Amino acid sequence: MRLRVCSSTGDCNTASGMASDGEVEDHRFELLNRIILQGVVFEDNGVGAGAIAHDGIQSNNEKGIAGYIVQAIYKVQER
Repeated sequence: MRLRVCSSTGDCNTASGMASDGEVEDHRFELLNRIILQGVVFEDNGVGAGAIAHDGIQSNNEKGIAGYIVQAIYKVQER
């Protein structure tokens, strides 16, 4: 799974290429049948007591971000 976060909507809406003012992270996971992907887009900045930046867990003071489209794209790797 590739996560791409940019400061402006539309700056990194593709699965490849540069995110000049943003962040690109790749994470491996296994998607099984009948799994629903859901969640919240939020600023993972570590604001607040005991919060850790970029840990993937939304802490109490890390606010959600509106206006983003999240896509899950399945591409079979050729062997």
